Amino acid sequence: MQTPGLVKLFVDMSAAADPALPAHRFMPERSARILELVRRLLGPGNNLQARALIAALDGLQIQWLCDPSLDIVGDLRRPRGARCGRTCP
Repeated sequence: MQTPGLVKLFVDMSAAADPALPAHRFMPERSARILELVRRLLGPGNNLQARALIAALDGLQIQWLCDPSLDIVGDLRRPRGARCGRTCP
């Protein structure tokens, strides 16, 4: 990941609870669009999996902000078996 400033901006905007702030409306709309995209990619009946995937990715971005040496993109690109330390089906 090469844009820590952009990632930090979205993390900060996600916490915008004040209705007077422009991000108050933007972030929930953005989240809904991302959720719909992930649901379409995963297929019908995968609402929980879509939300869990998005939550995991959000968490990984926060971890990366705390430790920029983490290679979360590389981790996500690794084959599933290599990530879980065994041969996965």
